[in-house]
Amino acid sequence: MNPLELLNNIDNIKYGFKDKYGVVHKNAKKDFFLSNYHIESDEVIKKELIGTCIESVELIRSFFKSHNLDIDSYIIYYDNEEKIASHTIAVLEFNNKFYYLEKSLVNIEPSIYNSLNEILNKLIKEYPRMYKIKDLDKNKIHVYKYYKPKYNLTYKEFIDYVKTCEEIDWRV
Repeated sequence: MNPLELLNNIDNIKYGFKDKYGVVHKNAKKDFFLSNYHIESDEVIKKELIGTCIESVELIRSFFKSHNLDIDSYIIYYDNEEKIASHTIAVLEFNNKFYYLEKSLVNIEPSIYNSLNEILNKLIKEYPRMYKIKDLDKNKIHVYKYYKPKYNLTYKEFIDYVKTCEEIDWRV
């Protein structure tokens, strides 16, 4: 069974988050998101079937680890104070191929690539459309390889954490 077939065994979760009062938000405004979001545990995500790309990557990480396969996780972060424009992805290197495993994006399905940069560049090319960014400044895009974050981190705490991790040169 290849990694994409394994991925199909993960329950699909809906995109969104629950605030501290248990209310589900699928498209929250920036200020509300920043003051109410925190990373949920795998158990909560499996039970509630709702999460952001951050939780999706962690669910994928747990699933593949249970099959003795390690994934790498990356965040593509657009450093712009006016807008939250970041996306986390799960990537598995297997038999000299790179498997893009994250499933929360609407128009980009999990698939197989020849390199990590091929995946990153495809996603970055979609940023203006995904995040409604006019005149995307590619110098403000950063990619970090990060490891399993602690649960209950706020979005800002998560971003602060990933900025301490290895920055990847996606322009190569």
